[in-house]
Amino acid sequence: AVHSPYAAVRAAAEYLPLAALYGLQPNELRAAQEEEGGDPAAVSALGLCCALAAKKGFLQSRSGAPDAHRAGLLVVRDCAEGALPLLSQPPTSLAPPPFSSSSPPPPPPPSSPPPL
Repeated sequence: AVHSPYAAVRAAAEYLPLAALYGLQPNELRAAQEEEGGDPAAVSALGLCCALAAKKGFLQSRSGAPDAHRAGLLVVRDCAEGALPLLSQPPTSLAPPPFSSSSPPPPPPPSSPPPL
């Protein structure tokens, strides 16, 4: 279970243009950021989630405010399911690094019990 999706949204936003992928306009982002009380020039993960919630119609049941948590979970789910092209380079080698002379040798394998 994801308690706070905003860190994951922030990490995804470093690699992907989330606002463009979800079709968010600059005025929607600006309005969400001003509503949050932050700098309108820089959009935070919470501001992006608020704008996405307003666009998708995700509203909190009691207050009617945009449900940023639900929108954040949508972004996390889209990343996990592959709907967003979040890719990384594979590791250069799958083999463990070789032992150097300064590191201790690996422990011997466990011996088998004596036959009965």
